[in-house]
Amino acid sequence: MEIGVVKAGNSNLFQSKVFIDAFVNTCNINLEIYNTDGAQGAARGAGIGIGRYSLGDDAFHGLRVIAKYTPNNAVVNMYNSVYQDWKKKLELNLQ
Repeated sequence: MEIGVVKAGNSNLFQSKVFIDAFVNTCNINLEIYNTDGAQGAARGAGIGIGRYSLGDDAFHGLRVIAKYTPNNAVVNMYNSVYQDWKKKLELNLQ
């Protein structure tokens, strides 16, 4: 599955700049924060799942984007390098 953008409500961990930076750059994905919360997001997602909304965009009607984040290639590469180092060390410990 190819995901172009993650849409999240302005609640919980998505209120943390540290979390947002780590999320966007480790996943190498765009993020949009909406003027909603997790409970509404879950309800709207369920509405998509049961066919209440004919299009996913219909579920977001009335919401507005309050922030957008895009990956920083230098940070993405740094996270990937650290991850590859961790994988190598893990493999060595499993042998």
